Amino acid sequence: MAERIFPEGWWALSGSAGLEGHKPAALVASDADNEPKPEAAETPALALVAATLATLYRRSK
Repeated sequence: MAERIFPEGWWALSGSAGLEGHKPAALVASDADNEPKPEAAETPALALVAATLATLYRRSK
């Protein structure tokens, strides 16, 4: 999803392989020069969706 919305951007996803209290986090950037903030969620998929939506919001400002 992030690749289709931001073809010039990048994304990264970190899991929390068994680390108690740590949630998966994702970063989505709209272009190579963008430095996004990490977004965390209960699952990796939700983290990626949250990061994509946050980047869309920041880009629309």
